Amino acid sequence: MIWTFWEKEMKRNLIALAVSAAIVMPGVAVAGMSMDAPTVYGLMDLSVDLESIDLDDAALAEDAASNWAVNSHSSRFGVKGHSELADGVKAFYKIEWQVSADGDGDTFKQRSRYAGIKTDFGSLQLGKFDTPMKKSQGKFDLFNDHAADIKTVTFGENKESDLIQYTTPKIAGMFTAKLALQPGEENEVTGGCTADADDATKCKDGLTDGFSLSVAGSQGPIYGAIAYDSDIDGFD
Repeated sequence: MIWTFWEKEMKRNLIALAVSAAIVMPGVAVAGMSMDAPTVYGLMDLSVDLESIDLDDAALAEDAASNWAVNSHSSRFGVKGHSELADGVKAFYKIEWQVSADGDGDTFKQRSRYAGIKTDFGSLQLGKFDTPMKKSQGKFDLFNDHAADIKTVTFGENKESDLIQYTTPKIAGMFTAKLALQPGEENEVTGGCTADADDATKCKDGLTDGFSLSVAGSQGPIYGAIAYDSDIDGFD
């Protein structure tokens, strides 16, 4: 009994070490593992816009005229990659920063950053990334990150921290389901639990305090999806 427990713990620890090695030592050959060099990528998205001020907003009433402005739209750079841990087992990772390409605002800002494992049974990833609800939009957001972004007319455009997501392999060659959990975690300011957004007397300290799920499918030119969010970082 003791040997079986020790053996299981050793296997679990070895898998964790293998994933860590795949992330911190890309491009290094290790017995039984194939590690590719990381991919460094980036996007500089700038525009010159004629902006009109909403005079119904009293706080903006001092600037009544329209004005020209140079804007940066989620310009970014990052590092991503994957490594074969074993036959049919792949580790993947991504670290991305947003940059203020027009010189305004913060120079660096966190975007997606996660690590995970993918097999024939699906993938599991941890970190900060787009929720299943946000990803379910597919390619409908033609003006993504610009003034006409879909987020100006609808909710659900959330990139969240502390997510645990499982993604199924493609089902029947058409459908993919995703489920992301968001634990409430400890309040970093008070040291206590995070209060529920709807009921301050309740503590958000479980594994499934917030969740996002989606089912999406495509066949030829047809695409459809259904998604649902619950208490994702305060959003219902």
